[in-house]
This record gives sequence, structure tokens and C-alpha cells, in this order.
Amino acid sequence: MVKSIPVDTLYYTTIVTRDAKSAALKHSEFYGIKKWRVARLTPDRLHNKSWQGRGPGRANNDGLHGNTPAGGEFGFMMVNGATDDGAVEFQFIQPICGMSTFEQFLCTRGMGVHGVFMSVMKPVDFAALKASLKGEGI
Repeated sequence: MVKSIPVDTLYYTTIVTRDAKSAALKHSEFYGIKKWRVARLTPDRLHNKSWQGRGPGRANNDGLHGNTPAGGEFGFMMVNGATDDGAVEFQFIQPICGMSTFEQFLCTRGMGVHGVFMSVMKPVDFAALKASLKGEGI
């Protein structure tokens, strides 16, 4: 039975930024990262999404101009890069439309570390971990 979250390494750090290209260039210079993968995850590409428990809804006519998707719709750019040896990897997130956890992070905290990916588990072990954490009041 799994009694704790197995942390074996830092897989990558997720950083929310207003300018992913600039952040990637700065990290390229400092860490020597030569290749970056870029994905634009627009509302039409994101499926089964929600923000604060709400899924996509119909657009309201609030008189706003520009890229204002329907409530619950959002999109972002994701830029991933790693050092040649794979020892250090970064994931930069730049919100591009709508309200998401990333946009909320920028609004309330500014640019910074949004999360770290430090654990991989087999699905069969997750049920046991969930039960163990529940027993701890988590």
C-alpha cells in the first residue's frame, strides 16, 4: 500500500508569465536550452476543461471587445524546454484568452512558479494513496 506521494525527482517546473518567448530566451542563455516545444492551446483545442468547477458556458454580451471567449472558455500558450542532459526542464505558460488558473495566478500574484511536477504513479497505486491521504484528513 502506498502511504505517501513518491517524490523521486523534479520533472519540471511550471512558470506562469506574460511573455513566454522572452522567458524562454532568458532561460536558453542561462541554462543552455537549445530546443523549445511550443503549443497554442486555444478553447477549441481544450476538451473536458473547467475553471473553479465551471465548464464552458454561453457567451455573455457584456460589450467587451477583443478576445473574450464564452464563460469557462480559456486558452494559453505552453512552451517546454530542457537542458541537453534532461536534468532541468521548464514549462512556461502564457495565458492568451479567458479566465483560467494561469490568468488568475498572474492577476493575484504576478509572474512566478505555478507548480512543480515531482511524482509519477501507476494508476493501481493511486487508489491506495487516496485512501491513505483521506485517513490523514487530506
